[in-house]
Amino acid sequence: MKSIKKSHRGKTTGLIALLATFALASCDPNQFAPEPDASGAIQFSSNTRNGETAFNTGDEIGIFMTHTGTGIAAAITSNARFINTASGFTTATPIYFPAGEQAVDFVAYSPWRDLAGATTLPVDVTNQENRQALHLLYSNNATNKTRSATPVALVFNHAMSRIVINTVPGAGITGADLEGMNVHLWGMSTQAHFSPATGTFQDRAGSDLNIPLLAVTNGQQYSAILIPDGAATGRRIVFTVNGSQFTATIPAADTFLAGHSIVYTATINRTGVTLSSGQITNWNISPDQLDLGEATPPPPPYVAINGTRWATRNLDMPNTFAEHPHSAGRFYQWGTLGGETHHWHATEPIHDTWNSSLLRAAWTTANHPCPAGWRLPNQAEVTALNDARSTWHANWNNTGVSGRVFPAAATVAQITGASPTAIFLPAAGWRGGANGVLEGQGTIGYYWSSTGSGLMAVYLRFISIGTAISNNVFRSGGHSVRCVKA
Repeated sequence: MKSIKKSHRGKTTGLIALLATFALASCDPNQFAPEPDASGAIQFSSNTRNGETAFNTGDEIGIFMTHTGTGIAAAITSNARFINTASGFTTATPIYFPAGEQAVDFVAYSPWRDLAGATTLPVDVTNQENRQALHLLYSNNATNKTRSATPVALVFNHAMSRIVINTVPGAGITGADLEGMNVHLWGMSTQAHFSPATGTFQDRAGSDLNIPLLAVTNGQQYSAILIPDGAATGRRIVFTVNGSQFTATIPAADTFLAGHSIVYTATINRTGVTLSSGQITNWNISPDQLDLGEATPPPPPYVAINGTRWATRNLDMPNTFAEHPHSAGRFYQWGTLGGETHHWHATEPIHDTWNSSLLRAAWTTANHPCPAGWRLPNQAEVTALNDARSTWHANWNNTGVSGRVFPAAATVAQITGASPTAIFLPAAGWRGGANGVLEGQGTIGYYWSSTGSGLMAVYLRFISIGTAISNNVFRSGGHSVRCVKA
């Protein structure tokens, strides 16, 4: 199998050799003992909380430091408490890089808790009043860091999910009737334990308890922060209006994803309630705001490069762009299997069964995952993007995310401005086609085209030293998608 396009900024053979190095790399967690580094204590920065809003003074984060690739079960430093101050994150007990050049990973969460020797954080959503405590944030972007990396940039995302219900009066009900109503959610997990080791929840329980939704606007909008959960039956929303109860069933297929909101519109009639289809949106509201209303964001502007109009963000859920230019989005297996598109989280473990079948049909205009008015790029278009050349960034815009800017040498303002002229493609890694295992995060970017090639497909790939257009991976692999204007 061969590369079908010349490389830029490095030969294809160099790419293959470097990828092989990634595959074989390993480290012994006992190789170095931690000791103070002559360059001083490790400093941490985070320009955003939940990817959007700055931390407040007094906010606390917990940090784990591990030898790269070993996981926090063998952490060098566990649950170090850092407090945000006017001068940045500070701690009473500084931490240091290990001796030598041993690389380390950092995992962080907020708000900090005293784990008292435990390895997970208990979460209970039956009390929605303390929203700040329920806004559990998680960061695992800072990997393979050495002493030259300080300050270490931490990027936090929501670990929780959220439901937003817009309510409207129907037949026999007035707006005044709805103003005093109560809304409760039944049939969902109300307690669980969050694992900083994996960024996921375990030991879910309490589905026999109810979750009260807070009124954002009395009679019009209600919301609750939830433990992320997959498809399930038996979930229902109960509206109590003037002593009468109206129940709506949440579709079994609806999923409550970490870092996302699902928005419903409930029309309450005297004879019952109708519930709209749930709309999944990115969670893009400051944790300390109680205005939890959220409309579906407009599509991002496009950037014309060599005749093709590229989206400024990766594809997240089908028909939804990721929140920021540096957001990974989701990984997609190429094409459809039985008419279904398979897509997966870019950082969390897989909870469903990975399907490694190579018998995947090409996407069509009717079933591709890009939003309306957009589509996947074809081989000629990813080739034209590659021909525009690019520049590698190890920490683009201080987000802690590595990747490439197209065209080469583009500035941050050219990417984030109101009228962008360049794009950033994060090096999100990929999921292996055989088993869905995450690989190459922060070092490699794989981006699908719509062009098939036997049991494989054409894609853009890049690392720090170069880029290429290739057709040497199977369709079952999970890659990033960057849509183009149709």
